[in-house]
Amino acid sequence: MGFEIINELKKEKGLTNLQLAKLSGTTLSTIDKITAGINQNPKLDTLKAICKVLGCSLNDFEDSPTVTTFSELEKTHIKKYRTLDEHGKKAVDCILNVEYERVEATRTPVIPISSIITLSEFEQPVSAGKGVYLGDGSQTITREVRSTEETRKADFILRVSGDSMEPKYSDGDRLLIKRQHDVGIGEIGIFILNNEGFVKKKEKDRLVSLNPAYEDIIFNDEDSIECKGKVIGKIQIDQTKPTDYPVKPVNRDKRKETVTIGIAARDGSSTLELTQEQYERLIELAQKEDTNELPDGII
Repeated sequence: MGFEIINELKKEKGLTNLQLAKLSGTTLSTIDKITAGINQNPKLDTLKAICKVLGCSLNDFEDSPTVTTFSELEKTHIKKYRTLDEHGKKAVDCILNVEYERVEATRTPVIPISSIITLSEFEQPVSAGKGVYLGDGSQTITREVRSTEETRKADFILRVSGDSMEPKYSDGDRLLIKRQHDVGIGEIGIFILNNEGFVKKKEKDRLVSLNPAYEDIIFNDEDSIECKGKVIGKIQIDQTKPTDYPVKPVNRDKRKETVTIGIAARDGSSTLELTQEQYERLIELAQKEDTNELPDGII
């Protein structure tokens, strides 16, 4: 079956395998096998769901490449074109080429499906300074990143907190980590020393910063130290920071010009009735970084 059309249509729509799986209600592994040509006989319901997302029909998957369908309008254009003389055909060809190039120039570049992979990023950063406590139950975010030699080797992503590894790694950089239980002398890794997480260069009896303003961290047999992985590079990721307290409109009473909202907090949830002005101000504040509580005067 001609499943290569799926990759073509995905590329036109700018969809990844993960996005197609979510939109069609199909598992990612199924989509991966179909697009890679591993699964040559997917279920009919699966194909129908994929067709619905991609805007095609089951007939488009037939083996015969010579079958081409035209709309009634396209058939009319072809009939008219065939009645034109050479001057008319050249005029139509000229306009068609100009418009085709205009549309192509406005298309958003699409990253090929094969160049996208997913990695997990731990929300809690690792310290390039004096240590960050790393407890159990760390939360992760799934990231879609470009497939490169480095990202294909990486197992997860960690964000840097601090400047002790400058100039190579700066505060806020996202590191690509290959999971392994040890690194060689002189290599940079992720270490848990007495429950504090560090990104440092390993030496025989110490962890070393690249920034000379920081002293070496010397450890001995009494210390608990564990290597979580090797740093193999860093990656740029566009990120929008989630707010700690999501605000969700519940009901808007236009007669009273008020808005009733639900607020999720660490100690439970509640509702508030605000004026429209107060509500808009609250949304503005909630969208700012590091907004962890409502300021005085909001209500």
